[in-house]
Amino acid sequence: MGARDGMAVLLRPGITGFGGANGPRPDAAAFRASCHAALRGLRGGGRILAFDAPSAGRNHHSALLELGHAGLPAHVLVLLNEAYPILAFARASEDGPGNLLYTFLDAPALAAGFYGAYEIASAEDLEAPFDGKTCERRGLLLWDELTQASYWNPARVGHVVFNHWD
Repeated sequence: MGARDGMAVLLRPGITGFGGANGPRPDAAAFRASCHAALRGLRGGGRILAFDAPSAGRNHHSALLELGHAGLPAHVLVLLNEAYPILAFARASEDGPGNLLYTFLDAPALAAGFYGAYEIASAEDLEAPFDGKTCERRGLLLWDELTQASYWNPARVGHVVFNHWD
């Protein structure tokens, strides 16, 4: 079986927050409630340390969770794209001053609390290499998004879906 195509699985017009997206946007209150529900269902529990809404320069909601589950890192970010109900789990790292990047991870025990309401993106798809030329040829992103991607030069599909571009 061939490798999955993370770009084709996750990218769609408007996902970056540039150029607009069709359809209703994910609801912040529902995301917050889903995070609480997911923690209640997680063996070992945990708590929410912070919620952040999308802002100028960031196209996603995030929740920082502190977990007591032995199979997961102590701190996990739950990310929700602002244009589409795509959810991911990550750890944050700095790649130079002010350049926050995510390392994506799979968290099946935590993901169980989000199924149904959100499309759970896999670490494999999010960590797939991003290729702007292929995106353009296949019509996966809008012109404004391709311009931003060319400027910011993301290495991974997940850095397009969950970006810090301004």
